[in-house]
Amino acid sequence: MIIRKGMEMALRIESGDLFNAAIGKRVIIAHGCNAQAKMNSGVARIIRSLYPYAYEAYMKENKDFGLHGGDVSFATSDDSDVIVANCITQKYFGRDGKKYVDYDWVVNSLQRVRNYAKEHNVPVYLPMIGGGLGGGDVKRLTAIFQAVFHDVEATLFIKE
Repeated sequence: MIIRKGMEMALRIESGDLFNAAIGKRVIIAHGCNAQAKMNSGVARIIRSLYPYAYEAYMKENKDFGLHGGDVSFATSDDSDVIVANCITQKYFGRDGKKYVDYDWVVNSLQRVRNYAKEHNVPVYLPMIGGGLGGGDVKRLTAIFQAVFHDVEATLFIKE
């Protein structure tokens, strides 16, 4: 499904695995992280496993500057075309069904991703940031993604 806004680009919404879709492509994978220097569950855990350089960048950011809401650490590797955007979208984490995602932090971090994507002409792939373990409202998050990525190529992947 594509949401259209006039002649501008629009957020594409697809079902499937964003990691398989990214194989062999130069893309930014934006995902949500907590500000506690833990990348041990959800999409972040998959990122850590598939793209260890993303975890290294996240930990370096924490060591050098701390992890602050709305910040992004961009991670690249000579061995991969994937640019990982570690977006600090929640302070804490949990598996108890509570809301941990901060919508303002999502907006701020994704605006940085959008600017990077626009400057470097690279499409963005993202999961439902904050909608899983983050406990956020999927409709509200989707509206945020649509608003932020109105003028860059971006695809939101929904797990089947």
